[in-house]
Amino acid sequence: MILEHIGLSQINGSLVVLDGVKGVQYDEMAELHLDDGSTRVGRVVRVDGDRCVIQVFEGTRGLSLVNNRTVLTGHPMMMDLSPELLGRVLDGLGRPIDGLGDIYPVARRDVNGAPINPVSRVYPRNYIHTGISSIDCLATLIRGQKLPIFSGSGMKHNELAVQIVRQASVADGSDFAIVFAAMGVKNDVASYFRESFESCGAMERVVMLLNLANDPIIERIITPRAALTQAVLEGVAFAIRDCVEIARAQGVKIKASTLCGGGAKSPLWREILANVLGIPLTLPQTEQGPGYGGAMLAAVACGAYPSVQACAEALVHAKSTTQPDAALVEKYNARYAVWHKLYPALKVSFAEMEALQ
Repeated sequence: MILEHIGLSQINGSLVVLDGVKGVQYDEMAELHLDDGSTRVGRVVRVDGDRCVIQVFEGTRGLSLVNNRTVLTGHPMMMDLSPELLGRVLDGLGRPIDGLGDIYPVARRDVNGAPINPVSRVYPRNYIHTGISSIDCLATLIRGQKLPIFSGSGMKHNELAVQIVRQASVADGSDFAIVFAAMGVKNDVASYFRESFESCGAMERVVMLLNLANDPIIERIITPRAALTQAVLEGVAFAIRDCVEIARAQGVKIKASTLCGGGAKSPLWREILANVLGIPLTLPQTEQGPGYGGAMLAAVACGAYPSVQACAEALVHAKSTTQPDAALVEKYNARYAVWHKLYPALKVSFAEMEALQ
């Protein structure tokens, strides 16, 4: 149950103190509602018994010790994820600032992430070609990594960032998205980034997170986390579609498919894959994949079922079905067509580059 707390105990700088709060957690997000109808966002930075300290992102000017209404959300900062993020401009907290409306999320993720198990990490092999020799040769960028750019006064760091976004490509030729996060930039610099991406056609694969110079400083700490939360799943989906297209070229008609395994639990992944493949995807009731399939084959071999198809009809039942979105399917078809032309044309160059490493 979410409660609304009236009044504040103390206001000190960008911090406010709230007493008599039970069950509050560190890093929990809070909404502070002012008398003028506006709402500010804060985060719990300290908990001491039933007292908590909240850091207000937009500052405490105008807050009242008496009438201010505070709501603790019960969760840490979350990031809305959806294929609609491509081509959008967000602030440091992941809120749209491009005037194109709200993002309707397919999934929400904690920007703090989860502990990383180094044993389960996939060995980095997917090289990103930036076209900048000093980066490609001395600080090779691998897909999924972040590339921070720092420079001194007068250096052309803005032009460098735009050039990287404009010409970056993955070594295997697959499609991918770029999460571009700019922290503490002026309005003219932010406009330069956006206009440059739009003019070269790169905006369609870019998600921009902008923290302007006059925005709350605390957002500059959160912006990188929000950017890293944008998991790039389109590349994997395009690789799967490449296999599907090979089967279709052999005359195999694929009208629908079934997903299983841990990744299938993600609604975001199911939606992206359904839109890339252009077919409905069914999630079975059982969460077991290869093991369950092996048991089914054993049942057929033992004579319990006359065929694999009969066994599947008896034992595999749908839990839900994800239908492709016609508008998104059209966009992904256009991108796949470009990818399909680029990879064969650059395959020899990629091999030559690999041999030089």
